[in-house]
Amino acid sequence: MATGDQCELDWMNPTNPLAFRPPQDCKQGSVPNFYIDVRSANDIVAALKFSKSTGVRLVVKKLGLLSHNPRFVPAGCSLKMVPQSAVTYAAGSQFQEVYQFAYDHNLTLVGGSDQSVGAAGGWHQGGGHSPLSPTLGMGADRALQYKIVTPDGVLRTANACQNSDLFWALRGGGGGTFGVVLELTAKATPAHSYQVANINWPVTNANLRQVMSVYIDNATMLAKQGWGGYLTPTEGNIILINSKLSTKQAQESMHALISLTQKLGGVSNVTQVPTFLDWFNEWVGGVAGDQDSIGLPIAMGSRLIPQANHALQKAEHSSWKPCSTPLIVLLFPIIVNPMWRTSLYHNEAAVHEPNYQSSFWNSKYQRLLQIKNKYDPERVFDCWQCGKGNHWMEGQNSPQYKCYI
Repeated sequence: MATGDQCELDWMNPTNPLAFRPPQDCKQGSVPNFYIDVRSANDIVAALKFSKSTGVRLVVKKLGLLSHNPRFVPAGCSLKMVPQSAVTYAAGSQFQEVYQFAYDHNLTLVGGSDQSVGAAGGWHQGGGHSPLSPTLGMGADRALQYKIVTPDGVLRTANACQNSDLFWALRGGGGGTFGVVLELTAKATPAHSYQVANINWPVTNANLRQVMSVYIDNATMLAKQGWGGYLTPTEGNIILINSKLSTKQAQESMHALISLTQKLGGVSNVTQVPTFLDWFNEWVGGVAGDQDSIGLPIAMGSRLIPQANHALQKAEHSSWKPCSTPLIVLLFPIIVNPMWRTSLYHNEAAVHEPNYQSSFWNSKYQRLLQIKNKYDPERVFDCWQCGKGNHWMEGQNSPQYKCYI
């Protein structure tokens, strides 16, 4: 960002070779000098020893496999829990393959809306918001068990019955900062159909004000009815999905928005899709809802908007004016900020967020810090503004974080 030590693709045309061929001067940036092909927990233990002996920092990147257990019980919990359907996947399993696996096994798994995001890594360990959260909860709510190699080189099982403090921290405490997660087991539920509301309007400031006025008037009702999805003001689009309502009920629920946007010249409707994968493939393919371009040269900012304050339409609209591509995640109410439970909308975390300990974790921060000190006192795992004590201040002077300075 500040140093220029990078090699950016042309975001208007990512295949453009002029972006990275001479005379362009490509730099290493934050791309690691070394990679370790991890095949087992022993490889991770060796990597931790290497890091401690050389001072080379570790960054976790993963890909993985999936399996379904219709009667899963977390290890050590046989006398406390009823067996339930669950899917186990390696921490780098990506959402496209996760949703395909769920489809193949007639299941629903809560996840995000980008194909290549690691389902159990940063997403799950960051709390895990989803368009399904209004009805099925956040990813952190559905986690049943982790297997993780902690910085002391020990392979641990973390669930409600053993290493429960670590289990708590992993469900929203920050991806890759407590150890290397080998696998996550998450609750699975039966597959079902969805109502999809695709709301569109011609993009003008006047139209946006009218649409937002109607949406805000109905936001709490829509959230309680189970709608979740995304609003992209610059594309003139709201995409929402719902598994609770019938087609007739969904059409009645969306009547005000559909009526207005059609009068404005938009094409809006409610349709039904047989599975979540069907909606997901249409969404990422640009058929059901409009998404902004990938690779935009922007830094993201974030705020949770609680139900009690969601009617601040003028403030919301003003906040989008300096933004090139605002995106608002629409949902309804762990170790994430307790504000999640009373929020109607939010977007992603900002890399330069001030007072990030409170913004990201609020009252959970002090307990997180205690758990970090217990399992990683030497700070083997670090990240920019992780929130685990004052070590990130040291990171600001480290080459590892010079891209953020």
